[in-house]
Amino acid sequence: MPQSIDSAAIQVCVPKTEVFQQYREEVLSLAGAITFKCPDDEFLGHRSRFLETSLNLLDADFARELAPLRPQLTDGFASFSCDLGPNCRQWSLGQSENGYPRYLPESGVADLDELVDLASANAAHLRGCFGGVLKVENLNYFPTGAYEIVCEPEAMRRILAAADAELLLDIGHAVISAHNLGIEVEEYVDRLPLERVSEVHLSRPGIVGGIWEDTHALPGDREFALLEQITRRAPVRFVTMEYYREDGFVAGQRLLYDWCLQWSQQRADSASMSADQALLLAQYEALTRPDYWPVDVAGLAGYLQEQLNGDPCAVCDGVVGRWRRLDFDSQVFALPMGRIDWVAAADLAAAGRVEMLQRLVADADAQGVEQLSFRLSALDVPLLQACEAAGFRTMTVFTGLARRVADESAQPLAATLRPVQEGDLEDLRAITDEAFAEGTRFHLDHGLAAGAQRLHRRWVENCVNGQAADQVIVAADGAGVIGYITGQVDLRAEQMLGQPRGSIGLFAVRRAALGKGIGAALLAAILAYFADCGVEWVEVGTEATNNAAINTYTRAGFKVVQSCVTLHRWRPQA
Repeated sequence: MPQSIDSAAIQVCVPKTEVFQQYREEVLSLAGAITFKCPDDEFLGHRSRFLETSLNLLDADFARELAPLRPQLTDGFASFSCDLGPNCRQWSLGQSENGYPRYLPESGVADLDELVDLASANAAHLRGCFGGVLKVENLNYFPTGAYEIVCEPEAMRRILAAADAELLLDIGHAVISAHNLGIEVEEYVDRLPLERVSEVHLSRPGIVGGIWEDTHALPGDREFALLEQITRRAPVRFVTMEYYREDGFVAGQRLLYDWCLQWSQQRADSASMSADQALLLAQYEALTRPDYWPVDVAGLAGYLQEQLNGDPCAVCDGVVGRWRRLDFDSQVFALPMGRIDWVAAADLAAAGRVEMLQRLVADADAQGVEQLSFRLSALDVPLLQACEAAGFRTMTVFTGLARRVADESAQPLAATLRPVQEGDLEDLRAITDEAFAEGTRFHLDHGLAAGAQRLHRRWVENCVNGQAADQVIVAADGAGVIGYITGQVDLRAEQMLGQPRGSIGLFAVRRAALGKGIGAALLAAILAYFADCGVEWVEVGTEATNNAAINTYTRAGFKVVQSCVTLHRWRPQA
């Protein structure tokens, strides 16, 4: 059965080094992830495994340098990290007068377009053998001629977008870059592509012989203040303390663990939803989706209170409002994105709802959110009209369907149905490109259309690695995979509603295989999986224009239970 995950928590990541091995028993219990400096197949309980390399993304020899690592890249690593690399075509690794490493140019500086193309090509080469997340670490700027472009925040944003990579943000490197570039540290950090940060390296740099150097000292109050600044804006999940000396190693890891625990608790406390707020949301759900939840309002209120802890709600005059950042979307499209979840009241005509909508939009604008989405029940006409006045535009109409799970049986089929395997990912990407080539709300928004394919690819990758789905079932014939379906089980629904629920996510069949019963067989297979998990109700949604999908679902016993309008708003430019 799938496990629930606390998405609000920040966890400690510990590098597997000599000092770690010495104090292994004392620090292992603090770690949610382990970083491997070289590949090995040791699994340390449930902890995530990250691979950190000395490769450079902007190295013309990246493919050759990667070759020795390829056999180990399938050993269960969730991420692969490398340095960004210098911005010259040829370079050497030298030293400062203090003995610290420096990139030294041996040829002219490449222009930004050339670096962007190189990053894209090298990232594509990596993804040919690795299906996890690519993280790229920022450099510390030194005036040698090798760092001028790659330490500039906007250039970093373009390069990372081209590589579809996360920024592994090293605080010490950022501090050195800011000082050497003559910029306030906090300002430099704020300009970085924080929407792409899920892991932070924490240590204190120092001045050696009048020169800022990456000394990897124990962090102090200033470094923890910068970490807090970053976590307020970035979707940080892991922090790694880069301190490798015996003296203070265990105490430093415990200090970081306590900080992560306190930060996560403060976020959970500030985000807790009261029973009264949850009851208002449940009453609103009953008004706008009367056929959607086969439970009483009180039970639904308890479920919502448990499920929606994670971001604070605004409350005013009997109206509950909530918006939040979209970490995954922001990383894929490389811009700050958010979504309004609720502007709810027990009465659709409540006067305070328009004011609440305006309040949420103004708050998102003030926090730098460029694109804001809102999926709203088609029955909620008063708020739909208020959204239009607030600058939202209709993208698509969304149809929600649901059915009760019974004793499900597989359908006869010439193709083989089986759980996804490691070698299936390229086929799944190709099927996804074909099936989701047009018609989604991302394609219809001109500001997002260029990244729509990338989003759906990342989505299916996250389904395969278990982040976005509990089960992926594929249909395969002699030529390879010809279709797939993903499913996820909601454990909290069983605890709060007494009715285990499941949801279908991505579902696609190759165009050449349509009309052969592949879709119906995949749907039957995922329903059988849900039955085995004890699920009673399954829900799924699709665009109202996707008649083929809706017909497939209704033939399988699903009923339409919801119609929503999906709206998008872009922050006005000053």
